[in-house]
Amino acid sequence: IEAAARRILRDRAARAALAALRDAGFMVDCRACDLRDPQAVAALIDAVTDRHGPIRTLVHGAGVIEDQLIADKTAASFDRVVDTKIAALPVLLDNPKLAGLARVVFFSSVAGRFGNRGQGDYAAANEVLNRAALWLKGARPNLDVLSFNWGPWAGGGMASDAVNALFRARDIIPIDPRSGIALGRAALAAGGPVELIAGAGDWNRDLVQEAWPATGARPKARTEEIKS
Repeated sequence: IEAAARRILRDRAARAALAALRDAGFMVDCRACDLRDPQAVAALIDAVTDRHGPIRTLVHGAGVIEDQLIADKTAASFDRVVDTKIAALPVLLDNPKLAGLARVVFFSSVAGRFGNRGQGDYAAANEVLNRAALWLKGARPNLDVLSFNWGPWAGGGMASDAVNALFRARDIIPIDPRSGIALGRAALAAGGPVELIAGAGDWNRDLVQEAWPATGARPKARTEEIKS
C-alpha cells in the first residue's frame, strides 16, 4: 500500500511540476520511453531532434529499486534494476544525433560509491554510471560531464521514510529538496570533478567500518563531497 501511495504521489508531483513550467512560459515536451529498450531510445532521440533541433544537455535520472538480499534476488529483478540504469548508455553516449552535446549529467547514488544492504544490483548499476561518466570525460575532454552520487532525499526520492530513518541512524542526513537544488546548481556552474558525493554524511566512517573493518585502511578518494 505504501509503495502504491508513493507512486501516486510521485506522479501527481511530476504533473504539477510540468504544469508549473508551462505556466511559467516554458515549452515542455514530455514523452515516455523504456530505457531498457535501446531501439526505443534511439527512436525517441530521432523524434526529439527532428522536432526541436540539436540536444545540448542530457540528464539521465532514471532508476528503480527492488531491494533484496542476493540470496533472494531473481535474475529478472536484477535485470530490471540494472538495465534501467545502463542498457541505454551505448545509445545515449554514441548516437550521432547527440554529437553536439555540451553537457551530460548522470544521477547516480551513494550506493554505487559505498554500497548498501540489499542493493547489490542498484549499487552495481550506479557504479557503472560513474565509470561511464569518467570514460566519457576522457574520450571527450571538452564535454561537461557530471555524475551526482546523491544521498537519500527527504520528503521524496526513492527512499521511504523507514529507509531514511535507517540512514539517519548512520549519521547520513537525507537531503532537503531546496538544498539539493541549490547544490545541483552550484555543481553545474562550477564544472568541477566528474564524480560528486552529494549530501551530508560521515561517508568515510561508514566506508572504513563496513568495507575495511579489519585494517581500517582509508582508500584514496576519487570523488569530492558537497554537503547540502
